[in-house]
Amino acid sequence: MYYLLASLPTLKLTEAPNLSAEAFLASCEHFVSAAEQTDLQAVFNPTEDPPSTAVAATWLAWETQWRNAVAQQRAARRRLEVSPYLRSHPGYRVDIALRVAEAYARETPLARELALTELCWRLLDELALQDSWGLAALYAYAVKLRLAWRWAGLTDEAGWVALEAAVQQLEASRG
Repeated sequence: MYYLLASLPTLKLTEAPNLSAEAFLASCEHFVSAAEQTDLQAVFNPTEDPPSTAVAATWLAWETQWRNAVAQQRAARRRLEVSPYLRSHPGYRVDIALRVAEAYARETPLARELALTELCWRLLDELALQDSWGLAALYAYAVKLRLAWRWAGLTDEAGWVALEAAVQQLEASRG
């Protein structure tokens, strides 16, 4: 696994990766067990199945708390009841709740989204430290790869396409 991790290209959140999810998963096949490969595949193609590995379960708990904190912020802004949107998770990290609240204090939606994603990136750095040359580092890399590809898709052109689709949907619903 050391060779695999050492050979992976460095990822930067705001730059398009030069490695596809498919190529990443293919490169992992010979280094991980079937259960570990399943958890890595679920990073890119989520399932309802519970994680098979402790590292994936840890990330799922942190990500669930992150999503809950985001839901709480959104619900508070809209004066909605948040409980239908919350999911249970083991443990609680005060830093996640604080950082999400700080992100929502940002002035623009883009700055807010970047702060939220940077929080995930830092959590993944922490997760990778659990086993720097093992599955934890590989799993953290997989999630970072997914995040980097998501950010690579946030272009002006994609924004205009999404806006046009939303306007058309709104016009059709008024129809």
